[in-house]
Amino acid sequence: MMAGDDMGLVQEYAARRTEAAFAALVERHTNMVYSAALRLVRNPATAEEVTQAVFLLLARKARTLGRQTVVAGWLYRAACHVARDAMRQEWRRQRREQEAYMRATLEEDEAAEAWEQLAPLVDEAMLGLKDSDRDALVLRFFEGREMRAVGEALGASEEAAKKRVGRAVEKLRKALARRQVTVSGGVLMGALAAHSVKAAPEGLGAALQALATAEGAAASHSTTTLLKGAMKFMAWTKAKVAMGGAIVAASLVAPLLVQHEAHAALSAARESQRELGAELAGQEAERARLSRLASQAELSEEQKRDLGRLKKEEAALKKEAENVAALKEENQRLRQEVAPAPATPMQAKELALAKMNFGRQWLIGFLGYADKNQGRFPESFDEAMKFVPDDSWKETGVTTDQFQIVYQGALNAITNPASTIVLREIEGTPAPGGLDSNPGWVKAYGFADGHLEVHREGEDNFDQYESAHIIAPPEAPGTGEPR
Repeated sequence: MMAGDDMGLVQEYAARRTEAAFAALVERHTNMVYSAALRLVRNPATAEEVTQAVFLLLARKARTLGRQTVVAGWLYRAACHVARDAMRQEWRRQRREQEAYMRATLEEDEAAEAWEQLAPLVDEAMLGLKDSDRDALVLRFFEGREMRAVGEALGASEEAAKKRVGRAVEKLRKALARRQVTVSGGVLMGALAAHSVKAAPEGLGAALQALATAEGAAASHSTTTLLKGAMKFMAWTKAKVAMGGAIVAASLVAPLLVQHEAHAALSAARESQRELGAELAGQEAERARLSRLASQAELSEEQKRDLGRLKKEEAALKKEAENVAALKEENQRLRQEVAPAPATPMQAKELALAKMNFGRQWLIGFLGYADKNQGRFPESFDEAMKFVPDDSWKETGVTTDQFQIVYQGALNAITNPASTIVLREIEGTPAPGGLDSNPGWVKAYGFADGHLEVHREGEDNFDQYESAHIIAPPEAPGTGEPR
């Protein structure tokens, strides 16, 4: 076995539980894993726990890794996913306690300030790259390997490795540009090489080896929780790939657009009917008042004219209400005519997964925006875009045009985050046979505590559910403006 063969060390450990093989892996990659975690969680203690969970994951998954796996790239991706899970857990804890996010300010030189701008976004942008591009960048900059060593790890020549790294840097630069961070390729490579890896705390390597030897028996509760989350994530990812996840979901979205126009007309008709109903009720109340006066005393000429006018207006409103009701029935008929074939239960579940992934990514973006804006939620998707972890949601066919932000106030003004909707799907989706055996309509919702729900109604009317879960931002005292 060559000294530089990471996969050989993994196989040696998997086959014989050789502690020396695992110790070599820990020594080689601890700094890279710890640094990736620290950039995301911004907390040394939490970064240590993430690092422990990642190497425990490697110990448990050693037998299942393929011979062509680039171990450094695998560890990096695992570190990012586990760190993101750790961040979500921390955000939930802070929301339950209604505490403001803590923001640290560091005095650094100009170069460090430039890296500080890149650091919160570089890992999320990296996760959006293909595995081959990400592996090349991890080996070259995060592990600091020479191009020849990068080529050997990737199974390519030194010259091919240079080209692959160059292309990967350009893709990363463009991904950062989409997050409103503009930087040249040269500056980006220099920043990655100079700042991407920091030394892990002394003693962390020895602790990792001890944990792996004991199969995690001595791990802390929080480390064990992170490990379980990572195991679930990997199982979910494998299942999603097997089902063709994003491709199937995208194929479901297109047919639904066929009925969009009829559905929009029906929504407008329903809103018009509600307005007419309210106006008609007011007219009937006024007519009843004048009728009572007429029964008690002689009306003046002006009151008689008002009573006659109200009776005519009431009749006209009733006629208009009948027309709206007829329009509603006609739109329902048209919608049935243009509706696509019912989705199978599996297709419905795939579409629900696509919407849940969309909502999850954007809720994380909303919370990241709030962290930088005095705890307030964004007013538009554009404002939150650079805080969204990655753009994998784009591959599902679900778009921001299909969703609406319904709360733009302060997070700490919400008394019940678990029951308060901040993001909703604009239009319901027909689910004949739907997500189980019952027909109906479904809409996706994101809540202030970070969880997602797909709510079902028997008919395409979610007004009652939404009125119980959507709140208006409180007004600042004396201003009339939301806080």
